[in-house]
Amino acid sequence: MKYWFLSLFLSYSLDLCAQPVDLLQQLYGKPSAASGTGSGNGNEVPGSAQAPHRPSSSSDIPPLVSETVTLTLRDSFTVARERMFLSDLASCRGSKKFCDELQGVDLGAAPKPMRQDRIARQQVEATVQKEFSAATVVWDGADHCLVTALSSPVNEESVVRVLEHEFQAAPKGMRVVVQSIRLPSMQVLRHNNYSYRIASYGDQISRVFSNPRSRFAQVKILAVDLDPSSQATVEFVAQVNLRVEIQALVVIQAKERGERLTAESIELQWIAYQDQVVMDDKLLVGKLLRSRIMANQAIRSWDLTREPEVQRGDRIEAVINSNGIKLNSVAQALEPGFIGQKIRIRLEATKKNILAVVIARSQVEVPSL
Repeated sequence: MKYWFLSLFLSYSLDLCAQPVDLLQQLYGKPSAASGTGSGNGNEVPGSAQAPHRPSSSSDIPPLVSETVTLTLRDSFTVARERMFLSDLASCRGSKKFCDELQGVDLGAAPKPMRQDRIARQQVEATVQKEFSAATVVWDGADHCLVTALSSPVNEESVVRVLEHEFQAAPKGMRVVVQSIRLPSMQVLRHNNYSYRIASYGDQISRVFSNPRSRFAQVKILAVDLDPSSQATVEFVAQVNLRVEIQALVVIQAKERGERLTAESIELQWIAYQDQVVMDDKLLVGKLLRSRIMANQAIRSWDLTREPEVQRGDRIEAVINSNGIKLNSVAQALEPGFIGQKIRIRLEATKKNILAVVIARSQVEVPSL
């Protein structure tokens, strides 16, 4: 029984090995060159079924056709991008598909704005040959192409808007007015399609806030090319002429020395920055002026004077010391006075003018008579 199974297994194995596997035929439906009728390698098993052999021909595999195009180099070109492409310097005739691929070849960086560069045809040919070595390219046209880079000035209005937006972060009660800016005189941009932003504060803007007396600032501006294929940036410095203003209380009409301020005589206005200005009307109403103030002039802290305890014309109490006895009398102040200051008064009882010392509000002390 064992011998029968062994002989059956050997005969089945030989039959499997006798059938060669043709992978090319399974993939493409064509027999490979090695899978013939058994007339070459001597490994064929007699009696095995062989597929009929069909001789291969050159028409079965399509030949590789080389594309041929004609490139004509221009004699001049003006560029507005950061980089140059073959479509800028040359025109293409021939296969449209292949021409589209050729025109996208990157030829390197373009000249700086307001600059020119002469590109030799040999240089362009070498770049194309490196990218498409198997292609057949016929060249004609000029031997050199003069490339001129366009230039455009900085948009002053856009820069001013950017600066005004940044200075809006000024502290409460302060504002910064951009009076004028000075931009680079050289045209450094390639076109007008740029956006602007503050490149680096350099503490310039915050320095203006901390030192409102500043009249000038140098701010770095970054111009960003909005072309998606470029997105190049150009940095330059803008010199800004500033006017820092604050909100302060000013008098509506001229006021004389010694006049008392009322709520109707003052108002809040934007003025050029000054020190010691008063911005709270509660600190001014009812106060006396130390000196004369012109109309629309800001009120500073030193323009106010402390109100005396005794005003001229006030009815006051006079304390009279006479031989150790204190007598109180009514008098009229002939001049204003502060505590400790001697002023002239008139006693109502005797109608005499005497000197007295101010000791409290509406109260004076008269030495012994």
